[in-house]
Amino acid sequence: MKVGDIVKVKMENESGLWKIAEIKEAGIGIVDFLVATEATKSKKEARRLIEQGGCYINNKRVGLDKRVTTDDLASESIIVLRTGKKNYRLVRFE
Repeated sequence: MKVGDIVKVKMENESGLWKIAEIKEAGIGIVDFLVATEATKSKKEARRLIEQGGCYINNKRVGLDKRVTTDDLASESIIVLRTGKKNYRLVRFE
């Protein structure tokens, strides 16, 4: 799956939530997910971050083989994405 397979990724006005309109059943790779939510600027930076152990989904460290699916939701429609020590993002799925 490529980033282009996501229908919409955008920052909502002032709510601080990233919104993804659709995710396929097979999921999206963690590297593409980090780039789509602008947590990293490039795929290379995303891979380096993950390899160094600095990427968490719902406070669980993830590896390069991780695919983000609806099973990763922390609530009905939210995923908590953390990169590094203090950089948090909330990603909402519709």
